[in-house]
Amino acid sequence: MENILKINHDFLSRRVIFSNNNSEIKRIVQHLNKDKLVIVSGIKNVGKTNIVKELLEKLGMSDNYFYFNKDLDNSNEIQSEEHLNNLYNTYVKLYKTPKIVILQNCTKVEGIKNFILKSYNNDLKVLLVGNTIKIGGKAEIEILPRTINNIKKYDLDIILKYGLLSEILVIQNIYLKEKFLSLVQNDIFTKDIFFNFGVKNLDLYKYTISYLSRNNTFFSLRELQKGLCKHMQISLKTTIDYIDYSLQAKIIKKVYTYDLKKSKEISSRVKYYFTDTGIRNSLNCYSLDRQILLENLIFNELRKKGYTVYNGLNGVFDFTFYTTSQYVSGLNLYIHMSEAKDKGQLKKEVNKLSKIKDKNKKYLIVESIPKLEIKKTNYDYVEIVEIDEFLRKLK
Repeated sequence: MENILKINHDFLSRRVIFSNNNSEIKRIVQHLNKDKLVIVSGIKNVGKTNIVKELLEKLGMSDNYFYFNKDLDNSNEIQSEEHLNNLYNTYVKLYKTPKIVILQNCTKVEGIKNFILKSYNNDLKVLLVGNTIKIGGKAEIEILPRTINNIKKYDLDIILKYGLLSEILVIQNIYLKEKFLSLVQNDIFTKDIFFNFGVKNLDLYKYTISYLSRNNTFFSLRELQKGLCKHMQISLKTTIDYIDYSLQAKIIKKVYTYDLKKSKEISSRVKYYFTDTGIRNSLNCYSLDRQILLENLIFNELRKKGYTVYNGLNGVFDFTFYTTSQYVSGLNLYIHMSEAKDKGQLKKEVNKLSKIKDKNKKYLIVESIPKLEIKKTNYDYVEIVEIDEFLRKLK
């Protein structure tokens, strides 16, 4: 038991923090102070463990915590609540009663919820790290990849291609970036999809998620299954399960369409975006269409800024995003990613956006204003803006 404690302590204490996570730490602390128990989730390698270390430093608990990560239990010694109790009691005997209990990736420990509730009822703060343990009524904070606005100098093409995971941003060599993303993929497939959800046919799962990553259209799960069946056999139930597992593992996010004319959400009209463009692109040998990656990047940045994001529909006009702010009531944005090749096509897109009768801001995003030879960029609440400028404006 002492050796397990040492392995876990060394693993956490030796972590190198790649980025500042003040906003996430602040939210976690608020919920811990309010309710003592918080769930921290997020895609593999997004930086959840780093946040744990940073949190302990901010709380002044770097020498008074109980930490167990099931992924480090290579000999599979901790299989049940009883084993976990023994490990905890060993910690208390060697040191003292901790101020906080931190459990990471412990879904498969039998009776884990009993151990959690016992710790909670003993007036200990409890931090659960991972995507598959849910405790009713308790706050879940999803950790997202870095926001582009927090990077002083960036190459948009590199970010689109390799994403915004913290460790990717400090790796300069392209070969090593791709090697790292390959390891992340393998981590997701083996630890999340195979181990947590028991998916045995990983090849079929990989094909499903890769197929999803290169399609940027609206479809129902039935339509997705039919598309997959053109290439390999897969049942509707398996398709539904695979999408559900991918959502739980935070690989993808489901986005509904909002119909402005009817003022309602269309739950049958769905599009999927990936939590990180690098992971999405790596599933397709780094050859995804740039427009798909740009749209996905904008979606991710909107999420990180606290917007609830929909795909937009105004009559017969499909526009890329309709957003509502979680923090400012009435602050809506209407955003369309332009594919115009000339001023004439751009003018048509401006006219369609301007028909949305709302004084909130409407953005028409283009890659290059000079290439389109545009002189005027503002038309009745519609602003034509380049991608970099839009990202700077986003608050």
